[in-house]
Amino acid sequence: MIFNIKRKFLKDQHVLELLRGSFVSFIFKIVGISFGYIFTLLVARWYGAESLGLYALSLTILNIFVTLGVFGFDNALVKFVAEYNSQEKPYLVKEIYVKVMYIVIPLGTLLSIILYLTATFFAQEVFKKDQLTLFLQITAFGLLPFILLRVNAALFRGLKNIKLFAFFENLGVMFFSFAGLVILELLFCNLNSSAVITIQIVSIVILMMLSFGIVKKYTNILVTTSKHILQFRKILKVSLPMLLTSSMTLVMGWTDIVMLGMFRSEAEVGIYSVVVKLAGLTSITLIAINSIAAPKFSEFYSKGDMEGLKKTAQDSTKMIFFTSMPIILTLIFLPKQILGMFGNEFLGGYVALWILMTGQIVNSMVGSVGYILIMTGNERVYQNMIIFSSIINIILNYLLVKDYAIEGVAFSTAFSMGLLNIMSFIYIYKRYNFSTIKFIK
Repeated sequence: MIFNIKRKFLKDQHVLELLRGSFVSFIFKIVGISFGYIFTLLVARWYGAESLGLYALSLTILNIFVTLGVFGFDNALVKFVAEYNSQEKPYLVKEIYVKVMYIVIPLGTLLSIILYLTATFFAQEVFKKDQLTLFLQITAFGLLPFILLRVNAALFRGLKNIKLFAFFENLGVMFFSFAGLVILELLFCNLNSSAVITIQIVSIVILMMLSFGIVKKYTNILVTTSKHILQFRKILKVSLPMLLTSSMTLVMGWTDIVMLGMFRSEAEVGIYSVVVKLAGLTSITLIAINSIAAPKFSEFYSKGDMEGLKKTAQDSTKMIFFTSMPIILTLIFLPKQILGMFGNEFLGGYVALWILMTGQIVNSMVGSVGYILIMTGNERVYQNMIIFSSIINIILNYLLVKDYAIEGVAFSTAFSMGLLNIMSFIYIYKRYNFSTIKFIK
């Protein structure tokens, strides 16, 4: 039976492309995650949970501002570039990239200035943590470079250059951050805790400059085209819903950290940030497979090949489920042993880790439902689902964070994420008459 399944898979060129692309992205993601966890481990051991909490909060604020600055153009680029590239229209790929840059550069510059000027307000009035001011001011300098890095990574993804996408999206920043932290700690022992976020920002700037060099060298995208076919209105029509979708996705993913930062101590934020990172291990395969599956969803849908869309969706779900379950089971059965590597003060996060695993099980079972909706013209439907789930998430976090701390925010996140995925799964089944879950044929 296994031999027959393997032989059938190897004869399908779309499955082979999915496997090859996913494998490359998976390797890069694994290496990037490894550097990220070692980086977190070193910060936890060298600087403690409190410094790790300040770092996690500043990184959360950075991601919020970056999402606003990207303006939904990352996912829009994947959609448009994959479509135009499959239709062999490179001039449209060039045009949309250049027009996106016309918007994100001034917007990112403005947001960087705003973040720098409001750093004291966020630190003292919102989070009641004076030390956070310096962290946020440093973070502001990395805002525009991070936005541009995200846009370039999305371009590579739309062109299905998964190696470049995976490097700039998953590996580069954490590799340079890890290397920078180790080198500086060896050269200048007992660094100030703010050095952690400084190293991360410098890494982002280096990667941004490198990405532009590769864009110019290998795609010649930066050479403007004489044709002007795409209107800004058409691009914004897709990017605006995706902006709201990305914003709400960020709300879903970071509400817990923000709420903990507002109502609990820096140490609790640090402990929970480690729990979230460990829970994120189960998303490695999902992210890796989605990196190649998302543009293929768009490609099949633009050609009207619903059978190809269905098969790719089901094949990707199988791959996600069977590759993520070993990680999920390991975290369920060995939570204290794994958390203990970060230090004894992190052992208290094991219950929160169990709770987050329940949400990850649902994610792995239903597959890439969010990307299917986004890449098939259902951005607004998915947007509404995320808004609803995000509201539930915010309400539950607020009600539970004061009395139940990290366990309360973990439950809020797991419940709302599970709700979002189940709603998306049901909508796809009713809209396209197929299920993404089909483990046995």
